[in-house]
Parts: sequence; C-alpha cells; structure tokens
Amino acid sequence: MPFPGLAAQLFPSLARMLFVNPLVPRLLAGIARLPGEPERFLRRATGSTIDEGGLAAYRALLGCPAHCAGAMEMMASWDLDALRRRLPAMAMPVHLVHARADVAVPLHTVEAAAALLPHARLTVLPHLGHLAHEERPDLAARTIAAQLQESVA
Repeated sequence: MPFPGLAAQLFPSLARMLFVNPLVPRLLAGIARLPGEPERFLRRATGSTIDEGGLAAYRALLGCPAHCAGAMEMMASWDLDALRRRLPAMAMPVHLVHARADVAVPLHTVEAAAALLPHARLTVLPHLGHLAHEERPDLAARTIAAQLQESVA
C-alpha cells in the first residue's frame, strides 16, 4: 500500500534524488561496513533475526555500492498508488503471507491490500519479521506448499 500522508510524495522523490547521486550508494555501503552496522540495520529495518550465514550474506550485500544503488533504484521506481488502484481488478486468487513483527511493511497495510483484492487470503506468521522466509524457511515453505496443495485440489 502507498505510504500514508506526506510520506507518499516524499519517499519516492527522496529515493529518486538519492539514486541520481553516485556518492550516496558508496556512502551507504561504507556505513554498512562498520562493525555491527549490518546487524543493527537489519534488526531496526526488518524486525528479523537471522542466522550467521544470513548475516554474512547481508554484510556482503549491504557493503556493496552496486547493491545499494540497485535497491535505491527499485524503491525510486515504486508506484504504490497505481498498484493500489489495480488491486480490485485482480481476478485471480492471491495468498498474501506476512509476518507479525515486520517493521518494514506494517501488518495494517497488508490487511488493507487484502481487503481490496477480491479473492485474497492472508496468512500472518507469528514472531517473525520482514525476512521471515530467512528466519524460518521451513515455515515459509510449508505455508506456500499448503497453499499450492489447496490450489490444485
């Protein structure tokens, strides 16, 4: 769902402004290479706790200016309001899977999206954050597999 209020206009514009500045991805990657910063960032931005292997992968990703630039480009390209307007026209069944402790995407926005989709189902995974599929890949896989089984039955 679109960001509420003034953030709806400011966030995409800010992301576009930062994206065009080639120094910003290097600065963000430099900050991410500070000891403990990737762990702090992930916890603060996602609400997730992942294992050491996952943290090592994120240290590499967040410390890479090209990855930071790609993430900023992705966010600068979002048009969440246009997506919201199209949700009621989606005729296919949609299964949304969300995590209760996700601080990046608040649950109420996923519930609002589900309410706009004519054939939506929402599963909320308890005690997990935005990276639920990395915190508990077994639970994420079982949730998806159960939906697939139900869809073909």
